[in-house]
Amino acid sequence: MARRARAADLAAIALTDHDTTDGVAAAQHQAAKLGVRVIPGCEFSVRAPWGELHVLALFLPYDHERLQTFLRETRAARRRRGEQIIAKLQGLGVAIELEDVEAQLLRSEGGGAGGAGGGGGR
Repeated sequence: MARRARAADLAAIALTDHDTTDGVAAAQHQAAKLGVRVIPGCEFSVRAPWGELHVLALFLPYDHERLQTFLRETRAARRRRGEQIIAKLQGLGVAIELEDVEAQLLRSEGGGAGGAGGGGGR
């Protein structure tokens, strides 16, 4: 990522994922060697009166313990929701296993079961 940013003559890029800041420290370390700034961020799901929103937050203190606790709890809740969905489908006679869903998500998006992809399974 950092090499591509440098090749495109970018001074800065943002690294964001859904409900995780995993990878920010490593990306900042590698990018700094190339003179590229990595802006830490995260995408959050937020309930609004008209539905769900996805809010992109930039310049986060990504290593802040309270933020990390919140993100861990959010990912755990997504996993529980995924387990409930799969159990309901199994109760309806659908031949589906959590492990198969997670394996498919990891291959396609790098995410986890129970909601938006992109990091819930890490």
